[in-house]
Amino acid sequence: MNNGNYYGTILGAVNGHSNKGTPQLVIKFSITHQADATKPEGSVAITPVDATTYVYLSDEAWPGSEQKLEALGFNFDWMHPAFTEAGAWLVMRNEEFPKGSGKWKEKWELPGSGGSTGDPLTVDEIRTFTARRQKKTPAPRSMPTPAKPAAQQAAAPAPAAEPPKVFDAPPPPTGEDIPF
Repeated sequence: MNNGNYYGTILGAVNGHSNKGTPQLVIKFSITHQADATKPEGSVAITPVDATTYVYLSDEAWPGSEQKLEALGFNFDWMHPAFTEAGAWLVMRNEEFPKGSGKWKEKWELPGSGGSTGDPLTVDEIRTFTARRQKKTPAPRSMPTPAKPAAQQAAAPAPAAEPPKVFDAPPPPTGEDIPF
């Protein structure tokens, strides 16, 4: 696939740890649309492919991770993760991994995430992450969704939301680059 913005529906999530032991939430998506500014709908349907993103839960990563999870409508139930949003726009980059190896892989991200599933969170970690949210209730948010095919559109279709821009900043550190 080409670098760019893609829309995916959320298939599910599981808690775990990165290869370095960082707690994280692993979210699986089915990628169904690619952003295309030349199309009136703003995106084109593609053959669905699965993609996985990793949201770190360490103290250092928490502020940004919390925002990403709120945007997805995460229920903050670490044992039974669920989302109110059906999907999200993701950024996909082709990255050389490991660096200098000449091997390339796709990296799907909600900005600032990376890693592997690893071992499940411990009971103490679940209590810690739950305590972070006890006094805070996330505001409901909506995310843009791709336009429906013409046969499914209502008589007066709503204007399509623009997908986010591909970020020019370097990607966040991944598994082996993360210092914590």
